[in-house]
This record gives sequence, C-alpha cells and structure tokens, in this order.
Amino acid sequence: MAGALAALPAPQLDALLQAYLHGGDPARIAARLDRTEPDIEASLGAALAHIDEAVRA
Repeated sequence: MAGALAALPAPQLDALLQAYLHGGDPARIAARLDRTEPDIEASLGAALAHIDEAVRA
C-alpha cells in the first residue's frame, strides 16, 4: 500500500490526502487546493483505481 501511495503523482496524492485525512466533498477540496471540482474528482478516481490495481496485483 505504501508503494502504491508513493507512486501516485502529486496532484492525485494531494487530493486523496485531503479527502481521507481532512474530509470534505470535492468542492471543498478543490477550494483548498485551488483546483477545479472536476479535476479533483478525476484525481480521486485515478488515485483509487491505481491503489485498487496495486492491491490486487
């Protein structure tokens, strides 16, 4: 799991950490990170898919 997290690009890792450590919906996370809500949603989806793939491997 640690390897999967370390392999994430910074924008995906930032969004994931904000979601799971600080909570909030994509709109709040987008405001905190000065990004768009669709960008945060895409980053979260990609990060979770990457972690899922790493765990299943």
